[in-house]
Amino acid sequence: MKRFQFNLQRILSLREYKEKEWEIKLGEITGRCVHLQSAVADRIRNREEVLKLRHREGPEDLQYAEYMEDYFQRMMVEQKYLEQELLEAERKRVEIQESFLGASRDRKVLDNLKEKRQKEYYKAQAAAEFKHLDEMNSGAAVRKMAYRTAEGGEA
Repeated sequence: MKRFQFNLQRILSLREYKEKEWEIKLGEITGRCVHLQSAVADRIRNREEVLKLRHREGPEDLQYAEYMEDYFQRMMVEQKYLEQELLEAERKRVEIQESFLGASRDRKVLDNLKEKRQKEYYKAQAAAEFKHLDEMNSGAAVRKMAYRTAEGGEA
């Protein structure tokens, strides 16, 4: 039986490649979003630790208290900056995800067509093979009957 060949295989391969590219981009931006979320959480944790230290130790050393306040303010500024960056990255992630889903849909359309045509092809091949075997068996039966008729005169 001859192997199935999909006549749109090159287009399918290109669509698979395009889908893979979008998948890689989606993975990269998702990793960036996770990294930014972690950085925001670190800044929040740092601010909470500063608050705990402030309440526990009290303002005995004024210079230390000023350093702690400056650090607290810096963590707030960094947190706001990282949150803005995270929002932008999330927006970009959504765009990339939509593009990935579109590329995936395009590939799946051709995949489904390929599967459908492959099933049709093998079904037709099986029917042709069955017909060929049936013709061979019919021919063998006719030859056998002709041989018997020629030998003994029986029908």
